[in-house]
Amino acid sequence: MNPNTSHIITQEKSDLTKLVNIIEQLPRPVFISIDGHSGAGKSNLAHILSQEIPHNQILEVENWVAGWHDLAGGINRLEKIVKELSHKGKIQTTHWDWEKNQWGKPYDLLLQPVNFLVGCGSSAISTNLSLWVQADENERKKRVKQRDNYDWSNLWEMWAKQEQEILNIYHGDKKADFIIKN
Repeated sequence: MNPNTSHIITQEKSDLTKLVNIIEQLPRPVFISIDGHSGAGKSNLAHILSQEIPHNQILEVENWVAGWHDLAGGINRLEKIVKELSHKGKIQTTHWDWEKNQWGKPYDLLLQPVNFLVGCGSSAISTNLSLWVQADENERKKRVKQRDNYDWSNLWEMWAKQEQEILNIYHGDKKADFIIKN
């Protein structure tokens, strides 16, 4: 895709069908970033697309973030994972356990034909296609409260600051191939 041109779409079925068709035409394996602020609908979009496109996996940035102050670290770890997967096809990794506040047990991760990189800052990683999901801040806060089974409202500003710092460096919203209004 042309990195200088963003196409604006919605999550209407017709727009998503067009997006699925574009993804299906990309050479395999393919890496697709789905970026945006917390609560924008990134994971929801990834799950919708994953139901339409076979042989995929969703790699969430937050799985490699070592706690609330480590968003940039999680992006760096996922970038390394993407590079290793691309070269080796199979790697061993581990996820951050948010409840225990520690790294979990190692496991094997296999390269899939379609790999969705989902999370704040995922567009900092070189991918074949970059999607930016956009939503109003009040709507995003409402979604997070409904989505998460714990209250992290006291951490919202700190996390948003990390998101903005990454956005200021990598400009995921400006370099996206598609902006999804949600």
